[in-house]
Amino acid sequence: MWIQQTNDSLVSVETKAIRYEDSLNSSTYKSKLRIKNNALISEDMNDQFKYDADGFWIERENKFLKMKRLITYYEPNEEEIKIDLSPNKKILKHLYSQMKLLPKQAWKNYNEKQNAYKKRLSLYQNNEYGDSIVVKEARTLEAFLPKLWYEVSVNSGEITGIDSLCYVVGYNTPIIGHDGRFLRNLAIYEYREGKYRLIKQSFYAIDSFEDMDNDLLFDRFDETNFSVSIQDGHIVINYEYMRGEAVNEYAYENGNWILVYASSSHRTCCHASISSYDYRTKTLTESTYRVGDEDYDESTGIPRDTVITTIEERPVIYMDQPF
Repeated sequence: MWIQQTNDSLVSVETKAIRYEDSLNSSTYKSKLRIKNNALISEDMNDQFKYDADGFWIERENKFLKMKRLITYYEPNEEEIKIDLSPNKKILKHLYSQMKLLPKQAWKNYNEKQNAYKKRLSLYQNNEYGDSIVVKEARTLEAFLPKLWYEVSVNSGEITGIDSLCYVVGYNTPIIGHDGRFLRNLAIYEYREGKYRLIKQSFYAIDSFEDMDNDLLFDRFDETNFSVSIQDGHIVINYEYMRGEAVNEYAYENGNWILVYASSSHRTCCHASISSYDYRTKTLTESTYRVGDEDYDESTGIPRDTVITTIEERPVIYMDQPF
């Protein structure tokens, strides 16, 4: 922080701060403050105060607000004001009984949680979890779930090229990929005559993830930040991030599952950017938008609202192929 007195009690304050993923603006901010009654008051506020005999303000006014407050003081020999709250004996008795039970229940819950983790850890260390979905047909989707896998999202609908109702499920798995992260699994089932039949599973259709709690549960928000659905005959995977989203869309064509559309977006406090590619029309669209109602100012470095569309050749990406 850099402070310089300009005139009278007015001082100019300059602060520098680092902003991560928040702004394209300069990280230098300037403001002018006035010293008044041992306090720094913004020059824009220009507050006017009225004080009582003890030096406490009782009225405050500026161009934005007008406030009054009433302060009462005890007389030298005045007794402290007390409010009598009569306790409910039944409630106290209940609370005392719970105090005796809570530690025992808390230790029970803790031990159960620890024992459950030890069981999961033993399965993981001994490679006793499922490395793929091996059940081919069942009457419930739960019957397909391997050990240590976690079902994140499920949806149903009609997929173009398949003449039955289909279900799509996204799982978190304990399987480690080439990048050292845990793999996710996308499974597609057809439903006929009361039975589900596995017709496709892929470990590359959904991005890999990290076990943030290191508990092998795979159920935290940042471990389950995706959803799967069937829309317009295609399988759609949506991702949610802190400052953006992403979408991948797969279609079933000539016996193959291929990527037909992909998009991603990112937001800061000042602008949003969106990039998408349509594999069928070979169209790349890149957009940038300002966020807020401020007029464009070249000095800020924030780009104008722009949309750029180009034709670009890209190779076909299959569902089992990392990209």
